[in-house]
Amino acid sequence: MNELSNQEILLALQQQDIEKPVAALYRTYHATVQAMVLAQGGSIADADDVFQDAMLSFVNTVKAGKFRGDSSIKTFFVSIARYIWFNELRSRQRRENRHQQLAVVSQDAVEAPAQAVLVRTNHLQQVFEQIGNVCKQILIGFYYQQLNMRQLLQQFSFENEQVLRNKKSKCLKKVKDILADNPSLAEALQNQLYHE
Repeated sequence: MNELSNQEILLALQQQDIEKPVAALYRTYHATVQAMVLAQGGSIADADDVFQDAMLSFVNTVKAGKFRGDSSIKTFFVSIARYIWFNELRSRQRRENRHQQLAVVSQDAVEAPAQAVLVRTNHLQQVFEQIGNVCKQILIGFYYQQLNMRQLLQQFSFENEQVLRNKKSKCLKKVKDILADNPSLAEALQNQLYHE
C-alpha cells in the first residue's frame, strides 16, 4: 500500500472524506504515541484515548487552516498527544490529591458527632441551593464522585469538554462569590471541614 506524503495528508484532510489520511496518520504515529504514553505510566487504553483526542485536534487544526507547517506533521502531532497526556496526568494528580483530602475529611466526619455532620450538611445545602442543580451535579460529580470530564459530559448536554470545564469554573466562581458574600457561612464550613 502506498503511503501518503505529508503534503498529500494535509490536502486530503481538507476534503470531505478523510478516511485515508486518518488511516495513514494512525499507521504512522499510533505506535509513537502509544510508546510515549506507556513510558509515562499510562495504559494501552490511555494511549488509545490520547491518540484519538490528538487525531481530532490535529484534523480540526488542519481543517481550520491553522497548521502552518513550521514543524513536521510528526512533531506537531506528537506534541499535541504529549500535551493531552500531560494534562490528563495533571488532572489525575489533582483528583488523587482531592481524594486524599476528602478521605481525611470523611474520616473526620465519621468521628464527628452526628449533630456536627447535620450542621455541615445544612451549610452545604445552603450553598447548593444558591448555585442551582446543574452546578451542584457538576461539582459533586467532579469533586466527590471523582468523575472525569469525559464521564461528566455523558451526563450533560454540553457541546464538548471545554464547554463543560468553563461551566465548572463558573460554578466554582458562584460558590466563591456566595462564600465571599456570606463570611459567617464560609467560616462555619471551613471550621467544620477542617476542624482539629
